Amino acid sequence: MRTTTLGRWVALGFTLSGCGLVSEPRFVVSRDAGSMDGATTSDEGVIADGPSGPCPAGQTQCGDDCVDTLREVSHCGACDEGCAAPDGQHQSPLCIEGRCATACEPPYFDCDGLASNGCERRLDTVTDCGRCGEQCAGAIPMCNTNAMTGVSTCAPCPSGTSACGTQCVNTSNDPRNCGGCGSTCAPRAGATVTCDAGMCRYTCVQGSADCDGDRSVAQGVMSSGCEVRLGTNENCANCGVVCTSGQVCTSTAGTLVCNTNCVAPQMRCGSGCANVQTDPSNCGACGTACPGAAGATGVCVAGTCRLSCSSGLGNCDGNQANGCETSVLSNTRHCGGCGMECPSPPPHATSTCSNGMCGFTCQAGRGNCNGNPADGCETSLVENTTSCGACGRVCPAPAPGQPPLCSSGVCRSCNPGLSPCANVCVNLLSDTNNCGACGRRCAARSGDTPVCVNGDCRTCESSLTYCPRLRRCCRLSGPLGCSLVGITCFDPGPGASSP
Repeated sequence: MRTTTLGRWVALGFTLSGCGLVSEPRFVVSRDAGSMDGATTSDEGVIADGPSGPCPAGQTQCGDDCVDTLREVSHCGACDEGCAAPDGQHQSPLCIEGRCATACEPPYFDCDGLASNGCERRLDTVTDCGRCGEQCAGAIPMCNTNAMTGVSTCAPCPSGTSACGTQCVNTSNDPRNCGGCGSTCAPRAGATVTCDAGMCRYTCVQGSADCDGDRSVAQGVMSSGCEVRLGTNENCANCGVVCTSGQVCTSTAGTLVCNTNCVAPQMRCGSGCANVQTDPSNCGACGTACPGAAGATGVCVAGTCRLSCSSGLGNCDGNQANGCETSVLSNTRHCGGCGMECPSPPPHATSTCSNGMCGFTCQAGRGNCNGNPADGCETSLVENTTSCGACGRVCPAPAPGQPPLCSSGVCRSCNPGLSPCANVCVNLLSDTNNCGACGRRCAARSGDTPVCVNGDCRTCESSLTYCPRLRRCCRLSGPLGCSLVGITCFDPGPGASSP
């Protein structure tokens, strides 16, 4: 941040309040030419507002944060305008009204007013007690610092403390004067030291232990301290907790335990070992589980989650989200596996997929009676008297001298007066297509009507109508048709037939 100067360093020190001494922060402020009370400055000295944003009143948005640019050291006066660390000793940077300043760190103070040496004097000594140059008098001059307010004053030692040199100390809990002045608790490796009731006490720090047994609350012992570092295979969770062969001491959920030693390609995951290349619960990294999907379970292949389809299913659309959506047991486009499409069916057949094998089924009324898949369903089962409704089902003769009959895949016999012709029951006495015999078709001259009378082919002239009940050719003159009323009838004329 660009700083300005006021002309010289300004020191704000201690002030008297009543009969005591009250310390105030020692500030050293720098500004451009101008005054602290708001005199105008150049544009370079103006404290700029930061970018606007949804910040409370009095704060400015700097990046993702809302800050008070009047007090924030890292954004003093404007965003990203940080106050540099002071050069002098025992000083800290401050931001006051958007201007960089420095403050003395208690109990230090800038007594000589020189910026070069910072805050060079302590105000808790008998020569500078509470303020610069305040000397404590008496046979044993004492400068006592109030633990609550931090203010130092020349005064006798309070109750419960003793004078040790020029300071008042509590020898019951001061590690530097434990049990008496100058009786310092010696440091020990891996341990913290406290003074309790005038006795040095040592506490092992986390991860260390006193395994040689010289620990004691008595002063001067525990010479080796907490000499063992825990977390090793020889001293895992505590002294002498040895991990056996094939085990290693590891931290699980913050607790040291002996776990199975993981051998490559496995690695430690929690309290166990896992191969992150193949373990679906730890795929690619510990704790990364492979999810399943419809018709599938999650598997880990080369550290990547994939789907393993259930038997008879396939992920044929390649979409992980809908799982294994296709049956490869019955789908003719994916028969036995994705993309394995069944070939086109043979004649009169439809392709099928059964248990993952391609085949075909015959269309209605057709059968593969010769067992050859190449020509498909070559046999009609509808009117075939040797395969009627099914391959090899032979229809018996309905009566002596009559041929067998198959109609709509069912073996049948004709009613009295009818005869089977080409799997159809007909009356040979009146059927013009089977007149007197199967297949004997009656013919006539152009315009005339062929008729069958008692199995004999005859004709009716074009102006006449054949009346089957009368077996005659009649001239109809009324609405009653072939009734006997109002008609004139003639015997049919000679006719002809075709074989």
